[in-house]
Amino acid sequence: MRKATIEKELLPRKGKTLSGCGRQSGRGGNRIAVSFVGTWLGDRLILEASLRLHRRNCPRDYLIAILDKHDAVDFPYAVRRHFDELWLLAGGSGQKWNGRTWTGSPSTAAGRLVRDALIDSKVTELYTAWLPGQVPRNRNYIIRAHNCFVEGNYLRQWRFYPRLVVPPKDSRWARAYLCSKVNIECDAFIAVHVRSIPRFSEKNLDPQLINQIIGWLRTQKRFAFLLLGRDDVSPGLQGPGIVSFVGEKWPFDRTAAIIARTVLFIGGDSSLTHAAAGLGVPIVGLGYTSGLAYPFTNPDRYIVSGKGESPELIIERVCRFVYPLIGAWDRRKNYG
Repeated sequence: MRKATIEKELLPRKGKTLSGCGRQSGRGGNRIAVSFVGTWLGDRLILEASLRLHRRNCPRDYLIAILDKHDAVDFPYAVRRHFDELWLLAGGSGQKWNGRTWTGSPSTAAGRLVRDALIDSKVTELYTAWLPGQVPRNRNYIIRAHNCFVEGNYLRQWRFYPRLVVPPKDSRWARAYLCSKVNIECDAFIAVHVRSIPRFSEKNLDPQLINQIIGWLRTQKRFAFLLLGRDDVSPGLQGPGIVSFVGEKWPFDRTAAIIARTVLFIGGDSSLTHAAAGLGVPIVGLGYTSGLAYPFTNPDRYIVSGKGESPELIIERVCRFVYPLIGAWDRRKNYG
């Protein structure tokens, strides 16, 4: 069986050069590792605010991101750009590592591999989303648990929110792709994520309710509705102006580039909703079961409905939310 491995990559962080002595040695700052193993895409997006704040307060720190190689497609550029180095973990079995088995204990080969890499890199602190007992302990570094929702809600009090940046190459791709795929005369795009997956089924959305909202929006302007969701089941929505990209295996940054070109996002408690929040796109959030996961953005940029709320009440709130936005879109179109 092939052994577990760690592939290391230096990242060209803005304002730093790969050959800079201070950057290579971490002189004047701490060497800190942050594990994203076993975390969901939404967790990573929310954590961007904490990372940005850390960079502002401790610019000389050398940050290392630890990631499962299988999950590299969901490591957003907006998060990646805060790090100096990236470690990609590959399990000997070829399967994904997770929060419980990615290191095992310090007595296992995988545990020793990660532990020794941390020691060799002179890491003084390891931040992990999992319990400290699930990663290898050592006197050379301190293990600290982090919770993206707790940190995100704390920063929310100071109006400090996650901010997403789309790489220019993905922005260019999105513009060309939509021009070639959306053959509909429209005034603007609206992104729709009708989440429908077996896991966490309580977060799945009602296509009938989405259809009602889309029906009302059709009476306001000529919109093209872009259905998104890489791992979702097609919701079966049909009608004028609907274009489905459900099931497209794009890297996350391409999906973010699509969302960035829309004027409104409709979705539930999902990573794509957090992406829309980070991109500054107004949000209609549906079917929420927890107050922890509300969009991390300015309060006037979103509305949220709870699970089981009356469809008539939801439509009424959507109307009140969207009317001022339509006026702003028209003014922007007329006056540039």
